[in-house]
Amino acid sequence: MVWLEILLPYLETYALQLYFLAGLFTGEGGIILLMVLVVEGSVPFWPMILLFLLGAFVIDNIVYLIATRMLSKLNKWKIISKGSEKLGSFIDKYVKGEEFYAILIAKFIQGTNFVLLVYLSIERLSYKKYIKYDIISLAIWAVVMTIIGWTVGQGFVIVLTIFKSIQLAIIFLILIFVILHFSQKWIRKILKWK
Repeated sequence: MVWLEILLPYLETYALQLYFLAGLFTGEGGIILLMVLVVEGSVPFWPMILLFLLGAFVIDNIVYLIATRMLSKLNKWKIISKGSEKLGSFIDKYVKGEEFYAILIAKFIQGTNFVLLVYLSIERLSYKKYIKYDIISLAIWAVVMTIIGWTVGQGFVIVLTIFKSIQLAIIFLILIFVILHFSQKWIRKILKWK
C-alpha cells in the first residue's frame, strides 16, 4: 500500500509522540485510524493505546484546570453571558448529581466532552472526584472505541484483499456513500409524498 509506505518512516521515527498527540487532538477518529494500522500490523497495540489514553487524559485535565482557574474568575466578573447560564441550567437538568454518567456519555458524543468538562469544573466538581470519573470513563471509552477500530480495520483489510488496490477500495467506499446519500434523499421524498 503506497500511503502506508509513505507514512511508515514517520511512524517509526516519531511513533510515541504521534500516539500521544493523537490522544490529545483526535478523539474517536484518531483511535479508529490507529486501530486500522494495528490490524494491518504497522503499529504495535500496547504502546499506541497507552500513549493515546495518556494524551486524552492530559487534554481532559488541561480543560478542567483552565476552566477552574480562568472561567470561574470570568463568572465572578459577570462576563459570562446569560446564554451560558441557560446552558448550565440545561446541563443541570440532565446531570442531576450523576456526574460520572454524564462524563461517560459525553466521551461518546462528539463535541460534548469539552463543554461538559468546562461546566463541571466551574460547578466545583472536586478534582479528586473528577480524576476518578475521568479515568474510569476513559477506560470504558477506550475499550469500546478499540473494538470499533479493530472491526473497521478488519473490514478495511477485507476490502483491500478483495480489491487488491487501495484506489479501488476507496472508489468502492465513495460509491457506497454516494448510493446511501441519494437513497436517503429518495426515501425522504417518497415519505413526504405519502
